[in-house]
Amino acid sequence: IDLTYFCCLSSCSVLGAVEGRFATEETACQPRHHYEKTKWQAEQLVFQAGLDCQTVILRPTQIFDHSKTQAIRFLLTPTFLNRLKVILKGRESAQIVYAHNVAAAALFYLDAPEKKKGCVDCYIVSQDEDPNNTVGQLSTFLHGTRLPSAPLFIPHCLRRLRRTSSNRGDICYSAKKLLASGFVFSY
Repeated sequence: IDLTYFCCLSSCSVLGAVEGRFATEETACQPRHHYEKTKWQAEQLVFQAGLDCQTVILRPTQIFDHSKTQAIRFLLTPTFLNRLKVILKGRESAQIVYAHNVAAAALFYLDAPEKKKGCVDCYIVSQDEDPNNTVGQLSTFLHGTRLPSAPLFIPHCLRRLRRTSSNRGDICYSAKKLLASGFVFSY
């Protein structure tokens, strides 16, 4: 097969347990769960394949669009329990990205000036650095009413009680490298 471009759609979850507040493409991957580990293994296969074409790995945060709303389902329906979730998680980063932006990033690198063949570039596709990309801000945008928000340590502690490991809700998956390459989010 004569490939000129290969794009592997991975996930920010390959990073697993993140130390500190910001995660970049250089953050060490520490996958913990099966999904994270299989995405990490797929990335390793791409790195080791030595493809003779421009190769890009995209690591989006949770992808959503009008038909795939799982990541924001609790924000869409203002039931009592969902409003309680918004109050508890309001200050946390929503860690979501619109599907069209992920597709646009893949197409951007298809049309980008070709880099050295055999070289693999990795990019985080995230809008976590947008101050409006928090659970509370999205809820306010969707429903017009701003709910109070618990301190960040509360949802993190509650998740730690439920399971053994959890990232803090204020971790920012940084898209600075993506933006520095000239990509612009449309949505």
